Amino acid sequence: MTTRQRYRLLLRYARPQRRHLITLVVFSLVPAGLAALQPLILKVLIDNGLGGEALDGVAADVFAASGLPESATTIVVVTAILFAGLAVVSGAVMDGYTLYWEWIGGRMVRDASRDVFDALQRLSPTYHAGAAMGDSWSLVTTDPSSVYTATSALFVAPLLEIVTLAAITLTAWQLDAGLTVLALSLVPVTAFLSRWSSSRLKSRATVDRRLRVSLTSFVTNVIQSLPIVQAYSAEDHNLDAFRKISRRSVAATRRTAAANTGAEAMSAVMGSFGIGAVLVYGGTLVIDEAITVGVLVAFLSYVRSMYGQFRALLRAGRQVRLAEVGLERMHEVFDSDARIADPEDPTPLPTVPGGSSIRFENVTFGYDDEVVLDDFDLAFEEGQTVAIVG
Repeated sequence: MTTRQRYRLLLRYARPQRRHLITLVVFSLVPAGLAALQPLILKVLIDNGLGGEALDGVAADVFAASGLPESATTIVVVTAILFAGLAVVSGAVMDGYTLYWEWIGGRMVRDASRDVFDALQRLSPTYHAGAAMGDSWSLVTTDPSSVYTATSALFVAPLLEIVTLAAITLTAWQLDAGLTVLALSLVPVTAFLSRWSSSRLKSRATVDRRLRVSLTSFVTNVIQSLPIVQAYSAEDHNLDAFRKISRRSVAATRRTAAANTGAEAMSAVMGSFGIGAVLVYGGTLVIDEAITVGVLVAFLSYVRSMYGQFRALLRAGRQVRLAEVGLERMHEVFDSDARIADPEDPTPLPTVPGGSSIRFENVTFGYDDEVVLDDFDLAFEEGQTVAIVG
């Protein structure tokens, strides 16, 4: 499956939700602004409330416009209330953003499941005979969720993270450009190490997915054949087979989780190094009185947020690799050559007043190269009820 085909498949389900997705874009600006504002309030609390420095800039204008005294106690109380209030609002906005996206994504998964089901029922019996019994069930119930996962990882999550990261970086640059450059210097290294550690994630996810289907197919076959299983006392044999398949499935799931966790841990470690470097360099600037303690504390808050947003972007890249497995399976169904095509110019049945009989004479029919009916004759007389079993 090419990248172009992947995006075409996603657009097939994203396009009907475009109005909601545009609303989501506008919605993402709110948490980004709140994330950039909170550390500035913390800086005012430390430098002006606890440090005794005089208010300046926007903070001074706000206090002057509100008529509040610029005493240390008032500054501490006001900034503490603002900081807590922004935290509550930010949490509520993020919850609303998440719930709204879950609703949009649910509609996309519903449409994808419907299309997969429709495509499966139009494929030839030869195709279904060669597929595992649990495969079609997984195609309808599990793989369509990859549309949600891929859209979230390629569009929704990066949109929020990039907007927030840009707002945080621009605000941090205003505080201290040197510290901002230092914080961003480890980003390329973190991205390279994370990508390297997750390079085998997709192949492991593919094996994991195939073994899950095998386990589902095995259980389905056994349950549907219980009379035969019990007649031949095959319970112990099936139990041993189940243990072997489930053991391999659990091992594959563990390997996939290990690859994903390793990549996540790599980015977390590099983020900790970045925060440590900023703390050391920023600490020397505070000692030299180049910046205040409030600036350093606010900047550390920004750096933690910056690395958090960047880790989320890297996590989204890994989610795309996992979602590719389901997207490729859906693509195989939609582009399968086993689809039964309706004739371009079907012959209409004649209409006879008062009714008539229906007759099949010398009918030959089949799927692909396999003949099902050969020189078949059948008659339905007027007023007759016929049941065909088989």
